[in-house]
Amino acid sequence: MFTLSHRMQTTASTAACLALLSLLILSAHAEPAQAQTEWNNWYNATHPSPRTGHKMVYDSVRKKIVLFGGKDASHAFFGDTWEWDVQTRVWTQRFPATSPKARAYFAMAFDSVRGVVVLQGGRQAWNGDEKDFSPSTWEWNGNNWNYRTGSGPGKRERHEMVFDSQRQEMVLFGGCKGASFTYDDTWVWNGVGWNQRTPATNPDMRCSYAMAYDAGRNRVVMQGGMDKWDDGYWDYDETWEWNGNNWSLVSTGGPKRRSEHSMVYDSARGVVVCFGGTRIWGIDAHQIYTYNQTWEWDGSAWSLIAIAGDVPCKRYAFGMTYDAYSELAVLWDGQLDGVDNHGIWLYGPPAAYELGVMLVKTKPNVAKIGKKLRLIARVKNYGTAGSPTTTVNFYLSADKTLELADLLLGSGSLASLNRNKSKKVSVSKLIPETVAPGRYYVIAEVISSDGDSGNDTMASKKRRFKTAVLTTLEVR
Repeated sequence: MFTLSHRMQTTASTAACLALLSLLILSAHAEPAQAQTEWNNWYNATHPSPRTGHKMVYDSVRKKIVLFGGKDASHAFFGDTWEWDVQTRVWTQRFPATSPKARAYFAMAFDSVRGVVVLQGGRQAWNGDEKDFSPSTWEWNGNNWNYRTGSGPGKRERHEMVFDSQRQEMVLFGGCKGASFTYDDTWVWNGVGWNQRTPATNPDMRCSYAMAYDAGRNRVVMQGGMDKWDDGYWDYDETWEWNGNNWSLVSTGGPKRRSEHSMVYDSARGVVVCFGGTRIWGIDAHQIYTYNQTWEWDGSAWSLIAIAGDVPCKRYAFGMTYDAYSELAVLWDGQLDGVDNHGIWLYGPPAAYELGVMLVKTKPNVAKIGKKLRLIARVKNYGTAGSPTTTVNFYLSADKTLELADLLLGSGSLASLNRNKSKKVSVSKLIPETVAPGRYYVIAEVISSDGDSGNDTMASKKRRFKTAVLTTLEVR
């Protein structure tokens, strides 16, 4: 396989695409800058209806972000299922044969061992009675929702659930049932049934908190939340951790009192990312502040992240998950305190372009010495930012490795390449008389004007490229 080290003498970074009967596709790759993080907005004209109280989880098997449910401002509840393809970055609504009843403020997480999304509980109506809430557990297998049980944690809303990959079980805590009751119980789901745990130490009753599983330290991390006391509602600023047997209070610093915020674990950088939320106070649940701060927890301390550039507007009760394929936190919609285009927000290392050659071919497939040969390549920008001027060099090689001795047949240029777009480069060149008759590989090399082929934020092995079968380029 061609690597950057093969041509360090002539260029800082390259990508190659080779053609001989079958096509070998490689992406441009450079070490990502880890010095800072930023938010970037990705807009799609087709997207779910604006909503709040929905959930989004990343399906690592199918490389899709699954969104379900929520409600609108008039308390109309949604029961639709959407998927965000992390490779194409396109929303698609799914229409399963069976589905949970429309609801909001439920718990949902992905079981990476069994390959299913698990959903529990939620609010199904706004009538102020017991029938508003659901006790059911459902699972999404990528094609359909399947009802599993109505037992276990029972009716509740505004709770969270994460998958503990070390112990291979879902962990659920607390929640509430409207304004009448708040819980402080811990439950685990093993794919067969629910079991209540009885830890020696327990957080106070709460709902609307944020929770994430830190896979690097094998801990469930919970932050914030609220409870209803005799004199009104109370927000927490505590951070607790669950080790599989017990809860421990690990911090009272970091994000100030808040609820209805979200957290995800950034596995690439080994930190828990926390965003947004609202502060509620008083007997009438008076909302006094909404946040759009970004915080990170490294296992010992919280850090408030200074973001240069755009950030999502203040919001709460939104959907957020971590896309391990792109190594980015993904946020969408919620109860907004500001202007938003209902596009996806992506958080991680700075936006970067990532150039890859999709295909290479020649016309004709049999070239004659001294005659013109048309060389064609299609280049795509798989990154999150536009690329600068791009040059494609075409080489004639006797093997699959691009070397200094290989013959440069010609070069084509692209002025720029926007994110998620592709363009064709085509040049016609004479086959020099110095070329001996035989069979060759045609190699296309992508180089940007700054000598860098992408400041790649995603490893090349994660890219999915199209392939093509070509006839042999024979020189006579």
